[in-house]
Amino acid sequence: SNVLLISEHAAIMGAFKRSKELAGHTQTPLSLGVPLDPEALATTVRTLEQSPLGAAIKKCSPQLPPIVIAELLHRAGLSPEMPVALLPVDRGPALLAAISSVIDELANPQPRIYSQRNGTPLHLSIIPLALPGECREDRFDDIHKALQSFVSWKRSAENIAGERRTLELRFQSTHDHARRVVAAIDTDLAGGDRAEQYQRYGSLILQHLSSIVPGSVQVTLPGTDGEIVVPLVPTRTPSQNAQRYFEKAKTSKRARHLAERRRAVDIGRIDRSAMLLSELERVTTRQELKTFMERHH
Repeated sequence: SNVLLISEHAAIMGAFKRSKELAGHTQTPLSLGVPLDPEALATTVRTLEQSPLGAAIKKCSPQLPPIVIAELLHRAGLSPEMPVALLPVDRGPALLAAISSVIDELANPQPRIYSQRNGTPLHLSIIPLALPGECREDRFDDIHKALQSFVSWKRSAENIAGERRTLELRFQSTHDHARRVVAAIDTDLAGGDRAEQYQRYGSLILQHLSSIVPGSVQVTLPGTDGEIVVPLVPTRTPSQNAQRYFEKAKTSKRARHLAERRRAVDIGRIDRSAMLLSELERVTTRQELKTFMERHH
């Protein structure tokens, strides 16, 4: 597809694509179908009973852009999907009035761009639109300038959206990874304090050194809550087994401390990435994106 700027004599003056190649050539005008006479158009549309209203109007007047047809039906209070056969008789005057108003405005077109409040362009139209609702309207005296602005603004909005998406993916990845780490640490910590268990094993062995047979793979010793089975390394003496458990208690205690510190760090990452994602949702303009990047560099 391409956009052409054509003189009153049908000569191509410019184009978005292949402008130099097409300049000076003559463009054959599109067939206009049924003349834009309000009553004739309304009457012809009613003959296409099996078609939806929007498609029927497009078939009768192919020169009307989709946005103009949508605006026409919006003014008439009718749905583009409504079958012509179901068009209420009392809505006929509204349809005729809408067709008349649109045709009058097409006779004196003024290019305009409708954009969201954040500057993202939504529609390029040559007549006023009620469809976009609360949108900013920028008017142009020249259709060529309007087309250039629309394309430029559209590309800028797409670039901003692409940069935002890249940041969102990065923040979301950080958020999800930190959540997985915290979940794994919580599962590990929920298994109990092994340092305390190892310390208890070592103490019990020292208390009952004389009753432990060297070379045993385990020993049952009395504890405060009943008998406790303590695994042993048979190649080590009872005192060496006790020392081994004291060393394991120190290692386990140190590992638990490191895990709790790591958990606190990743909780901070979860909170920060969630905050960044929430703030990024409100970024809609190039300046806002620049400010966001400077603030969180």
